[in-house]
Amino acid sequence: MSFPIFKDFIAVKNSVISEYSNGFIEGNNNRLKMIKHTMYGRAGLDLLRAKIIY
Repeated sequence: MSFPIFKDFIAVKNSVISEYSNGFIEGNNNRLKMIKHTMYGRAGLDLLRAKIIY
């Protein structure tokens, strides 16, 4: 049986030992999705854009 993790072992190893993280990007994505979810059906693009930029 072949597990997908073993097919890309070098990438998995590098992700574990790397000092870099994508936490900042994931946090921004989560914030933007939450804003979109709460604003759905309530406002147009102009208000949504203003809320995201602020």
